[in-house]
Amino acid sequence: MDTSTRHEQITHKEQLKKQLKKQLKKQLKKQLKKTTNRTMNEKQEIIQKMLQMQKTFIAREQSSGIDQEEYYNPDSGGELDGYQAKYNELANRLVELAHEERGSQG
Repeated sequence: MDTSTRHEQITHKEQLKKQLKKQLKKQLKKQLKKTTNRTMNEKQEIIQKMLQMQKTFIAREQSSGIDQEEYYNPDSGGELDGYQAKYNELANRLVELAHEERGSQG
């Protein structure tokens, strides 16, 4: 094989590598955008749920009051049963999504 043919093969391989890198970069950007949009949608849904929970809690507190016993040891099946756990679950998921978005660890 002469040097001209060898040089053409190397040049062709380099061009293929560049094209592949370009395609991969484009695909990764597209996937990242999808992931970011999905993450943003999930974050918005969580925030809306948390705001609704707060609104309901505040309305209940203003209408009939909530004492510590009722808040920390709610009646089974009562309005506040599972409130803290659910709210904390949503808040923790929101933190997880923020870490994913930033690429950091919690």
